[in-house]
Amino acid sequence: MIRLIDVHKTYTTPFTCLHVLKGIHLSVRQGEMVAIMGASGSGKSTLMNILGLLDRYDAGEYYMSNRLMKHLSREESARCRNRLIGFVFQSANLIAYKNIVENVALPLYYRGVRRKERNLLALEQLHQLGLEEWSRHFPNELSGGQKQRVAIARALLPEPPVILADEPTGQLDSQTSAEVIAMLKAINQKGTTIIIVTHEPLVANAAHRIIHIKDGTVES
Repeated sequence: MIRLIDVHKTYTTPFTCLHVLKGIHLSVRQGEMVAIMGASGSGKSTLMNILGLLDRYDAGEYYMSNRLMKHLSREESARCRNRLIGFVFQSANLIAYKNIVENVALPLYYRGVRRKERNLLALEQLHQLGLEEWSRHFPNELSGGQKQRVAIARALLPEPPVILADEPTGQLDSQTSAEVIAMLKAINQKGTTIIIVTHEPLVANAAHRIIHIKDGTVES
């Protein structure tokens, strides 16, 4: 599903040269739930940005669904993100002036789906995840945990084969974190590949594997 072979990433400014990823080798099988852990500055956020096609790598090879993700134009990267990847961030990043149905439907807007159809599909997604009671509410009417579950619904709507979750429980209390992780596990059991970046051992232990990143390399 995902393969990284000797991937390097360096950030260069007029004054510094920071070699962040130093030959990453990584494989994630279809249907796996994998956690990535590491100290601040270890390179895990850079790795997540490369996996999500939000940043480019300098050397090596990155394959997703047997396609080499290299030398993509901005349009090609955006198209791959929209078709292949769902994102869940530490902050839910919901749009304040849109209701929950409209927020969840947003990925289909970028696919050119008509408003009525995409809102119906979003409502069905909310129903499947037990979130339909909030469908006409606005983000400021929801708790942090509710917002994060809505963000997961939004990531799932286009049916991407991969979900990338960057510290998805970072702003939640322990009980709400457990509910969000249970939701991600249930999604994974249906076949969606999930990669989570986290500092929290309880979150990482819910995954099939834990990948430790240290100083820009895979430590274990």
